[in-house]
Amino acid sequence: MIADGIIKFCEWGFPMTRGDIRLLVKGYLYGQGKKIKIFKDNFPGPEWFYKFLQRQNILTERFAQNIKRYRANISKEIITEYFQNLEESLDGVEPTHIVNYDETNLTHDPGRQKVLCRRGSKRVERIMDVSKSSTSVMMAITAAGHLQPPYVVYKAVHLYPTWIEDGPEGAMYNRTKSGWFDAMTFEDWFDKIILPYFRNLLGKKKPVNNIVSTLCCFLPMEHIFYSR
Repeated sequence: MIADGIIKFCEWGFPMTRGDIRLLVKGYLYGQGKKIKIFKDNFPGPEWFYKFLQRQNILTERFAQNIKRYRANISKEIITEYFQNLEESLDGVEPTHIVNYDETNLTHDPGRQKVLCRRGSKRVERIMDVSKSSTSVMMAITAAGHLQPPYVVYKAVHLYPTWIEDGPEGAMYNRTKSGWFDAMTFEDWFDKIILPYFRNLLGKKKPVNNIVSTLCCFLPMEHIFYSR
């Protein structure tokens, strides 16, 4: 199951690294409520990865060539094939069943900017309230234009009640130590925002999800096959 998911990510153009795979296993164990004693905090070590690779003769490690998105589909043949496959995939699928989502991180530090000052000044300071904290927001919208409630992740150990007051209707909130999405918060978003939406559309064709590269290692295995 894990090997199939790894291959699927590679086919999508977002191959996984050793660290991604180990994080994927940790997220899967967390979701299953399992605790592996030989793994520290349920995080497999490098030795586990090497043994896993030995058992999976369909997998191998290679250097990946980094290409930008605009270079990934530069030929007419590839573009034509893409739209042909897309047409087949979306055949009979209503716009309400097509979801695109993305996560962005908002830092509270505005960074350094050039300002005017006296010539010869050795140090120029700008007084303003800043911090190194950050907040992530996940947004999703269907092809029919139905905007899903936002999912906000704060950089904190605890989630305080005042942080979730007067927000958008249906918005969900969470927190991580980094302020970024991790496997647990991503799965929570999927379970509380996306799945409830599609449960209201039962009886129709399976949804098609656009999976962004920055979140590839967060997608639990059962959700990979659900999206297929």
